[in-house]
Amino acid sequence: MASVEQVLGWFPGGDTIARCSATSLSFPAAAAGCDGEDRISALGDHILRDIVSRLPVKDAARTAALASRWRYIWRSTPLVLYDAHLLLSDWDRAATTVARVLADHPGPFRTVSISSCDFASCEPELLAECARLLAVKGVQDLVLVNDPADYERLPAAPADVLRCASLQRLFLGFWRLTQR
Repeated sequence: MASVEQVLGWFPGGDTIARCSATSLSFPAAAAGCDGEDRISALGDHILRDIVSRLPVKDAARTAALASRWRYIWRSTPLVLYDAHLLLSDWDRAATTVARVLADHPGPFRTVSISSCDFASCEPELLAECARLLAVKGVQDLVLVNDPADYERLPAAPADVLRCASLQRLFLGFWRLTQR
């Protein structure tokens, strides 16, 4: 069975996602020899979007607090959403958080990877809403790996995801492709 890291290796930026989830990012309070000048804000919007799109989604969202320009950057950046970056232990809370991120950001989403939940125990309405938002928000690379408590009651793959026109790569793990 392929590990999440192996699966993510198939997607652009997947190696970055795996590295970010394996280590925590930390920055020194003040760089040695820094004269206090804000050089990052002097970069063009396209470079800042590229930087923000490579951050874990929680850190990318935090950039909006830096300045009004950064709120625009955050909202106009194709994001990478990886549920392991949310560091939430119970799926009900994680599902709500994922749905909120999908609803709050206008999209597109470059990569979305949800791999640590039992979708059969998720509220059907929440699962349907997440699938609809993924399709509407233009997800390009999608990993949906079901972590079922019972392999006899696998849920059907959300139909909206299968109809997503922007999808370039899809990895489904432990889903039924037909209704019972």
